[in-house]
Amino acid sequence: MTDTSLRERSKARRRAAIERAAWELFAERGYEATTIPDIAELAEVAPRTVTLYFPNKADLVLGHVRSAAGRLEEALAAGQDTIDALRAWLVAEFEAVDGPTAAALCRVFAANPLLRGLQTVELAGAVERGRRALARELGLSDGALVVQLLTGAIVGALSAAIDARAAGHDVAEVTETALRVVRATVKAGAPPRRTAAR
Repeated sequence: MTDTSLRERSKARRRAAIERAAWELFAERGYEATTIPDIAELAEVAPRTVTLYFPNKADLVLGHVRSAAGRLEEALAAGQDTIDALRAWLVAEFEAVDGPTAAALCRVFAANPLLRGLQTVELAGAVERGRRALARELGLSDGALVVQLLTGAIVGALSAAIDARAAGHDVAEVTETALRVVRATVKAGAPPRRTAAR
């Protein structure tokens, strides 16, 4: 094992400890009432260490959203069926974040409208990529009303799935229910296939 890999793993553990401490305090005290020194104390690091990893409190909450959005964009760019890409991403995200952490994150966003708005901004690129991919699959322009409506419905279904997961519902059940709704919505909104005249 090299010094570099040991150092990198140590940094990753420290970063994760800071995130966990922040989420726990945000959930317990609220976003506004939690300070960087509070987070540092719980994570057992110096306040300066917290700000080296996360320049401000918003970055502590939005870092996970930013990473998840990047992973969703990568999944959608891979060229597979949009719904299959969403499924793979959703399963991976659910497996990556434990139930209590997911619940804490959802409570933080639910209690703070500013953070909800920032979350939407962070996810905008992934939503746009998904809208374009869906339009291509349906053979429609990405500005078509049905594509916009379907995109909104998909975002709503995924949001509900994330909230259900945070509430402690079974990961597999939540994933499959969300995707059944998404597939049904896409099927209902897809233009009818034209058959060749006989």
